[in-house]
Order: sequence, then C-alpha cells, then structure tokens
Amino acid sequence: MDAAHRDGREPWQRADAALERLRDGGERHAGVGLVRDGGLAAAAVCRSDAASVTVLQVAALDAAAADHLLRGAGGGRSLTLANAPANGLLSAALAGLGATVRARQHEMRRPLRRDA
Repeated sequence: MDAAHRDGREPWQRADAALERLRDGGERHAGVGLVRDGGLAAAAVCRSDAASVTVLQVAALDAAAADHLLRGAGGGRSLTLANAPANGLLSAALAGLGATVRARQHEMRRPLRRDA
C-alpha cells in the first residue's frame, strides 16, 4: 500500500517524516495488514502497549477494508487514531466501531511572503 491509498494528506503528527523521527528515537512500531482476494486491501502502522493501540497511519482501498482493518488492529484494546479527516473513510470506519470524537483539529496554512 502506498500514500495514494491514504485518506488524504497526513497531518504533521502522522506524516512519514514524523514517524521516521519517532523510529529513529527508538519508538517501536508494528504493521497490521488486511488481505482480501489474495492482495493487500488495507495496512496500518501502529504503536501499542498492554492497554491500547494507537494507529499512526492507515492506507485502504475502500471503506470496508478500513473498517475491517481497524476492527482487527485493536485486538480488544482501546484504539486511538488522531486527526482523521472528518468526512473521510477512516472517520466513517471509526464511527461504525462506535468511536467517540474527543476533539477536532483544524490545520491552517498561510503563505508567508517576503516584503521587499
């Protein structure tokens, strides 16, 4: 799975560069995948402990694949995914799992210009 199958542009907290820095700093991540019809239909990068799983990145072919992947990723533990797009397939999959939105983050951009 590649970035083309992600639910939009990752927020800075879940961007590839941020995950690389976490791994370089010693944080351990695990991969979870969903195989359907002989091919990879969804994949996630996660970190976990005994009580919870935090999903850092998800790529999925469709909403059903995202739903099945997230159902399996938690393994009965609490599941967290930060900054999922409000109208994306990840939010729909999380809502189907009975997830609660704790907060919404809005990323703003403003171009900086240099006055001459």
